[in-house]
Amino acid sequence: MCNPKCAGKQCGNNGCGGQCGSCSSNENCENSQCVPKANPVGIVPDFKPSCGGCGDGEACVLGQCAPTAVILVSGDISPSFDCPTGYTQAGRWRTAPNWADSYVDGQDTYGYLSDGGWAYLCSAKPNSVYMAANGSDCGGATTLCGGSKAKGDFHVGQGCNDGVVAIDGKGKTLKAGWMRLCVEDSSQVKLEPTMSDCGESLAGCGGWQNKGGWHTVPGSCTSGNEGTGASGTAIESGWLRLCVNSGRFPPVNPDTIQGKTLFGYQGWFAAPGDGANVGWRHWFHAGKTPVEGNATFDLWPDMSELDGDEKFSTSMTLPNGQPAKLFSSAIQKTVRRHFRWMAQAGIDGVFLQRFISELKDPAHLALRNKITANVAAGATEHGRVFGLMYDISGVANNQFQTDGVERIITDWEMLVDGMGMTDSPAYLHQGGKPVVALWGLGFSDRPGTVAQAKRLIDYFQSTAAPQYRAYVVGGVPFHWRTSDAQVKPGFLSVFEQYDAVSPWSVGRYPNTGSFDSNFSTIQSDKSYAASKGMGYAPVAWPGFSWVNLKKNFNNFNQIPRNGGKFFWHQAKKLHSINPTFLFIAMFDEVDESTAMFKAATKSSQTATTGTWLTLDQDGYNLPSDWYLRLGGAITGAMDGRYTPKGDLPFDPP
Repeated sequence: MCNPKCAGKQCGNNGCGGQCGSCSSNENCENSQCVPKANPVGIVPDFKPSCGGCGDGEACVLGQCAPTAVILVSGDISPSFDCPTGYTQAGRWRTAPNWADSYVDGQDTYGYLSDGGWAYLCSAKPNSVYMAANGSDCGGATTLCGGSKAKGDFHVGQGCNDGVVAIDGKGKTLKAGWMRLCVEDSSQVKLEPTMSDCGESLAGCGGWQNKGGWHTVPGSCTSGNEGTGASGTAIESGWLRLCVNSGRFPPVNPDTIQGKTLFGYQGWFAAPGDGANVGWRHWFHAGKTPVEGNATFDLWPDMSELDGDEKFSTSMTLPNGQPAKLFSSAIQKTVRRHFRWMAQAGIDGVFLQRFISELKDPAHLALRNKITANVAAGATEHGRVFGLMYDISGVANNQFQTDGVERIITDWEMLVDGMGMTDSPAYLHQGGKPVVALWGLGFSDRPGTVAQAKRLIDYFQSTAAPQYRAYVVGGVPFHWRTSDAQVKPGFLSVFEQYDAVSPWSVGRYPNTGSFDSNFSTIQSDKSYAASKGMGYAPVAWPGFSWVNLKKNFNNFNQIPRNGGKFFWHQAKKLHSINPTFLFIAMFDEVDESTAMFKAATKSSQTATTGTWLTLDQDGYNLPSDWYLRLGGAITGAMDGRYTPKGDLPFDPP
């Protein structure tokens, strides 16, 4: 007979498998008492957002300082558009001098380009920072700024027969006329001309940040002034920019996974001298000298922006005679830089991989915890989100049978209790629960039985104490629903238990035609998941090469990127099925060359010896951030800003 022993206890086990009481999210239960959480790696304190100390060009959005206003653009003619959470549409207008004429005429705060679409002022203070229809060429009511300060104006439309080409922040419409930026408080937001077609002098944003811009209409050097900045600088034809005194970005809402675009983040790189004391990891074979013959990666990263204390010398040299250097995920500055790149491109965030094969080794566990802290710091600092993905790869079947499930549970509770990971303001939630992903259960070449998998999922969904429960995403085999040689028998019931499934597709199709032949499977999977009440998150990826890892040099550039067309073809078709979220493999995976982060553009940026993949491999002259731009473009589509079309969302610069 079970006798609860709760007398005198504030928290802890009751002796019957239950709890006598629970502590707050910021406390641990120790010796039956609730005590403040220890925070050995500093996840919660580092870059904890606050609206105290916001600048004059900033507003409080989702609990942190963010730009008061930004410009976002859409290539769609139909003005269906969603501003980011915390922002309100405060005016929109057509951007194109000659509508869709193959010339870029709009660029948003993330660098997305449009032709023939609409520009939107998204304002965190729509009652005090908004666009006003200040003058109509066709008659009708207009909206004046009143007692507020006018911070620049511009012309829209080319005649009174073209239909509505602008709607201001108060709902007034224009077929042709003048729009004006109104600022009714001390917000440091203004319009200024930054590029002229006709040779006028320009004011530019000065020390303020460019938060998006558009080309004046009608765009002629003989039509008189078509735009005037807050400084009084006028142009006949050219570009106006929204200038804001803020270096921050609109933050991502961490309370839902719906509609997100999330990259996989390996975060597994280490180097001698980085403080992790594990030597080279995922650049070269462990314990080997850092030369081309021991390399395990193909895609060379762009190291040009990293500071000296972020770079670690190999035994190889660059064409300029300097040592070839690589980075470490143990360096917080580097990880924070990665999240700034995501914010600049408008990417939502990541799933941080956590390999359970490393959790029993103290040195690797310490490194993984450090990287988790780095990710939390970077995501919080730059308004991105992150979730945790446990990967069972690399664990022998007998080891997993011994303690695989317990290893994950113990680690998760340590992350929640000891490190406060899910208390991070950047940690991703769904339905009030933190999101966790489990990758690899049910793969024929991965460990784990049906019973073990169900017990683990049950823990996260129902049997754990409330503070440990989670919304569970399953990284499953591609043919999870219909089964093939990659799927263990009997696992369909496991897959159906997940809150959402994300079928792994990397390497499955070598070109767009092969992807199209598999697309009907993806569509049927989505329908089946919906019928079971599950979310569905397909995977898009840019290309594939792993000759240094596998030493099969005949397969270099095995699945070509084709200048981003392979990725974009997948992404736009996956968008069409309205997935719960889109998973992109990966942000930093250079071993298999699926990385989307900034990479070397040409061989002059790589070691002189060895076989390395660069972004010009398929004959395209691309900037190092090209794939980040593509990731940001599909994020915009998932956010509802436009419908992705074409071979690419925009031409390479």
